[in-house]
Amino acid sequence: MKISRLRLFKKAFASLIGLILSLIIVAILFCILLNNYLRETPMDKETEESLSQERIDTTSYKTIVDSTREKMEDANQKLLERAKELENLR
Repeated sequence: MKISRLRLFKKAFASLIGLILSLIIVAILFCILLNNYLRETPMDKETEESLSQERIDTTSYKTIVDSTREKMEDANQKLLERAKELENLR
């Protein structure tokens, strides 16, 4: 009886250690990924200049995505307004 409890305890303990190590590895990978995502973007001067001309913030990947999303939303809004104007002309 004691032997089976001891084996069960060892298996549970090994599973717990494996789970903890897996979570640590995932957390470390997440930190590395997040750091790369928020870091300043390495891009050539031509690309950075053309994005700056379009008023897209090139500070980090996140700001590039957010700025581009805002520009696209503005463009879509203008397109919808123009379509409504054309509908009213008919």
